Amino acid sequence: MRIAFRKFSCSEFNTTTTTRYINYTYNMGNDPHKKDVPEESECFPGNVLVETKLNGKKCMHNLEVGEEVKVIFEDGNIGFSEVWTMAHKDTESKACYLQIETETKRLTISHFHFIPVTDQNNSMVVYKMAKDIDIGDHLSTVESNQRKTETVIKIEEVEATGIFAPFTISGSILVNDVHASVYAEVEPDFAHSALAPFREKYYITPKDEMEAFLRPNENGVPTIFAEAFKMLKQLVPSY
Repeated sequence: MRIAFRKFSCSEFNTTTTTRYINYTYNMGNDPHKKDVPEESECFPGNVLVETKLNGKKCMHNLEVGEEVKVIFEDGNIGFSEVWTMAHKDTESKACYLQIETETKRLTISHFHFIPVTDQNNSMVVYKMAKDIDIGDHLSTVESNQRKTETVIKIEEVEATGIFAPFTISGSILVNDVHASVYAEVEPDFAHSALAPFREKYYITPKDEMEAFLRPNENGVPTIFAEAFKMLKQLVPSY
């Protein structure tokens, strides 16, 4: 069953800073523990960091298609995976995000974005949307190229500038050294499988042709993705 969340506009909060804490009341139905979240926010803001293979750490808004970023692969190994497209790229808009803190890391991420949640031994992983992450959940992080498990200790609403969704070949990404899926709204394994033909096309298609094929609409989303994911969400509702 699809849940209808109250529409929430961050524009009501006047701010001149890149990231701003928001006093926000969570509410959904009669459950005080559920979050009432915005429909529009997605992906990552521009000021979070990723680590690239050739150019070290850089802000998300500087990341380019073709660069390789540090990830945790499905087998648990740490390495680099190529960004094959930007499924959303908007440098100007402000959006609402969740800021999820562990003992040493801080991840800013959209409400419907998926995060792998693990046990303390990294032996079992389940995907949760960021809006469903709880205090006490365990996330995978990386420090000095070593994988660690850290506990979520704080979750807050923030407003931040930029909306970015890099898709990697692996389907995962490390953002601020926290392991995250690149997918939102649609279950990651299903989304990754559905996009396999696009990844194959990326390898065999000249760059200019691929850019034309994935030309973004007025919202910064490739038109073909906007239509495809609209159908996917109807077939495989994740919330």
